Amino acid sequence: MERLQAAQENLAIAKENLSSSQSAAGVIPKEDATMLSDTEDIPAKAHESTAGEKMAASFLDLASNLQALHNQAVQAVQQEVDQQDRKRPRVDSPSSKEKDKDAPHNPGFGEGE
Repeated sequence: MERLQAAQENLAIAKENLSSSQSAAGVIPKEDATMLSDTEDIPAKAHESTAGEKMAASFLDLASNLQALHNQAVQAVQQEVDQQDRKRPRVDSPSSKEKDKDAPHNPGFGEGE
């Protein structure tokens, strides 16, 4: 806030110096056009409300995208379950189980003893 006030004071001093220099040089100063400072262009509340509206809209968009993604994931899982249900389950024959009991256990790659 202090920097803004200092800048405004410096601007006023510069305008005074400009007008005195122009009059000393014999140049006719142009009529001052109404100048608006940056702070007077748009009220702060207008900036805040538009920013808030943009944020709210982006959150709503994000929420709808996440909901759509969730629905797609649920459908994909359901399709996978349906495909697994349609497959015939594997059935081990009793003779293969007996063979496994009699055979010595040989550890495979990465298995401990």
